[in-house]
Amino acid sequence: MHAILSRSMRAVGAPVAQLKRTCASKATAPPRPTTRAVVANVAAGSALAGTADAIAQTLEGPSHPPPSQEQGKMMPLPSDTIRLASMLGWGGFLGLFFPWWYRYLELWFDRFAVRLVVHQGIVSPVFNFVFLCYCEATKSLLDLLSRMRQRVQSDWLYLTCRSFPFWICMNGLNFWIVPMAWRALTMNSLNCGWTVFLSWVGHRELAYDGGSKV
Repeated sequence: MHAILSRSMRAVGAPVAQLKRTCASKATAPPRPTTRAVVANVAAGSALAGTADAIAQTLEGPSHPPPSQEQGKMMPLPSDTIRLASMLGWGGFLGLFFPWWYRYLELWFDRFAVRLVVHQGIVSPVFNFVFLCYCEATKSLLDLLSRMRQRVQSDWLYLTCRSFPFWICMNGLNFWIVPMAWRALTMNSLNCGWTVFLSWVGHRELAYDGGSKV
């Protein structure tokens, strides 16, 4: 009788223990970003990206004159207004994405160093690739895939080799000292200076063949 009772108690205790572990894990999970925090991040991301692009356009000065035929075919640059609008959209996307991203990094990885390496190892190459393609898409749909390929071949490695060491340091500070709900806002603030450089690279003129030499 005693053995049967002991087995019964263990059978009942196992689900209870599992329930306690599940509740404990949920209790320690980072909170979801509030709607107010997400809206603030989106608005700040747009404003900071727009400010950075305005600074980049000011530093660049007036557009260069059309190149000679020997320089290759050049895709006409978008107007300053279209370029600024595209950067506002890019900043808003970053502000929307990063609160979700940081929350799941916190859930998936306990160790700070692992979170940092996974974050930077994914974000730096992927976002540089997406941004360069996005810049080409905002100019024109003409020969888009060909222009994307050439832009990525020309600038992706250049950007990634510079962004990785810069952002590994900045993200280390961001993960270490900033509360999770405000990490995206902190990242957007740091991103303002970086985006000046990024906008210049992504929007500078690039000769392309359009599938054939001109």
